[in-house]
Amino acid sequence: MAKTSWRTAVLCGACLPGLVGCSVTPTYEVRVVNESTMTVDATIMNTRNLARHEALARVRLAPNTEAVLGPVEAPPLDPVELQVARPEDMGVMARRHKLGRGTWQATVAGSGVESWEPISVTVTRE
Repeated sequence: MAKTSWRTAVLCGACLPGLVGCSVTPTYEVRVVNESTMTVDATIMNTRNLARHEALARVRLAPNTEAVLGPVEAPPLDPVELQVARPEDMGVMARRHKLGRGTWQATVAGSGVESWEPISVTVTRE
């Protein structure tokens, strides 16, 4: 019995340094390009629960400008998303895109007359 618990302790001690490397906090970075004719707000949000969303990075973009949000960190299991909306659209749901860890590019464009939405957002991994 004593040998078994000693071996278990040695094996656990050997594995712990490897586990520490697995718990790296993910980072998120989004380059937002506003190709529309409207000012937009872009926000990286940690949406861990419905009652409490946390803004990790936020920027207001004038027409035909770009900015980089981040890099920011969030706990490994928390959902992170990019939200894009016009400042005058208070109370209207923002365009939401789930993000995985890493670097992304979001392109904001006008939707045109065939759409109810004033802007469209395309998100791609860089």
